[in-house]
This record gives sequence, structure tokens and C-alpha cells, in this order.
Amino acid sequence: MKGNLDELLIQKGVSETHIKEMKETLNFGERLFSLYYKEKEEILGDIPLSKIKSLGFRGSGCLSWYDHAEGKGSNIDPRRSQIAYNHLLEQTLEQFQDFYKESPVRLIYFKDDDFYAVNGDGTHRTLWAKITGTSTISAEVTVAHKDYLAYESFKNEYRASFKLKDIIHKLMKFAPNKIETMFLWFIRKITVKEEIHNYGFVKTGLELFYIEKELSKVDKT
Repeated sequence: MKGNLDELLIQKGVSETHIKEMKETLNFGERLFSLYYKEKEEILGDIPLSKIKSLGFRGSGCLSWYDHAEGKGSNIDPRRSQIAYNHLLEQTLEQFQDFYKESPVRLIYFKDDDFYAVNGDGTHRTLWAKITGTSTISAEVTVAHKDYLAYESFKNEYRASFKLKDIIHKLMKFAPNKIETMFLWFIRKITVKEEIHNYGFVKTGLELFYIEKELSKVDKT
């Protein structure tokens, strides 16, 4: 992306605290949740951006929302990110944020885990609304509920992955922030390698770890 996103966000009035949070908040996919959630009903509403934790089947796991705004991550169009950047450059922050309230995006709400993910249309709009500190976004929401029988089957099938997740969690409790940051970088590198597909329990265990890490954060709303 051409331009300094940090400087632009600060210039437009986005707080440095929010920018730091977006650099530390990791995206995660909804792949695992789709194995044991069942879609139920559709609703329309204004959704808090703080509750949107995932770009769904777009974007890259263990990569920050800020990195995605810079055009990094899979299925993130650098051209559309540049267009959003240019619009923000030309408009006030309020004008820019109001644009994202004009038409709803599509989200899915994983009710039992209390978070939303992008569910088709609206990836880039959701991303830039979140990055600029917009409080809510209009959305058509598919509400999904956990199928507990399917979840038990999932836990049994990936028993080794859950054990690995617990081991990593215990180790990271005693690790300095710098070490944890390096480890999360390592997770992202290893999960995108094709060879890791031969060791599915490892990939899934790593995913379970950083999903739990993100969902455990307290929403600032």
C-alpha cells in the first residue's frame, strides 16, 4: 500500500491506543466453528465492531487486523485497500465511517461463543470500519447455534489437538510478550505451509490456541 497508514489514522483522529490494539488483535478463520455450528435464523441490526473477531473464510489466521488493512493476508484485495486508504485521505473520519453505515454487510453470529465473523459480502468494509474505530456496522446476520453432539465428536476427533493447545497455553503463561509475539509469528508461518497438512492435529492445535486467545479478550464496549 502506498502511504503511511499509522500517520493517516492518527491525523484523522483515531487514537494511538486503538491502532496498537488493531496491531495486536489477530484474525482467525471460522473453519473449525463450521464443523459444529448449525445456522438457524436471519436478523438485521447494528453490530458492535468489537464483537467481530473474524474475517471468515477470507484473510489469514494469526495475522493482525492492521496487517490486513495494509493489504496483507489471503483473499484481501490490495487494490481495494488502497482505494479505502485514498478515501480516508480525502474525507474526515466521520464521513469515512458514515459510508460504512449506508448498506449492510453479511455476518454470521456464533451465539454460544458470542462473536461475529464476516460471512460473504463486506470483508473490506468490515475491515476498514474496525481499523478506524467505528463503533457499529449495519449487518444482515445469520445466527448459528452450537450443535453439542457435533462438538463432542469434534473434540474426540481432535483430542490430540486440544492437548497440544493446552500445552501451548501453559507455556505461554510464563513467556514474556516478545517471546509470545515471536511464537505467534511462527504459528502463522507454519500453518500456511502445505507440509503441515500431513500433521493436521498440529495445525488444528495451533488454531485452537490463538482462537482461544482472541476470544478470551475483554471487549472494550
